[in-house]
Amino acid sequence: MSEKSNMQLATERLEAALQGFEASVSNAKDAEKKRDALDKERQVLLEDRSRLADELDATKARVNKLDKARSVSARRVGAAMNSIRVALGNA
Repeated sequence: MSEKSNMQLATERLEAALQGFEASVSNAKDAEKKRDALDKERQVLLEDRSRLADELDATKARVNKLDKARSVSARRVGAAMNSIRVALGNA
């Protein structure tokens, strides 16, 4: 009997279906691992973005403070120069 029996054919189809199922499960697990890795990377990037935003805000505040100090200093130097000019003019 060279032809396979119905039972053998059914067994082969079942084995092929199981192999396909196992491959699908494996692919799903791989996809889940990749998704988890991307979620972790996304979280790291969000935390980094938040930290950088805080640093930027602090830097902007410092720049504003320094700009105000520069402005005050410039006014004082200008006033001092005027006082010197007046003193030299009266001498």
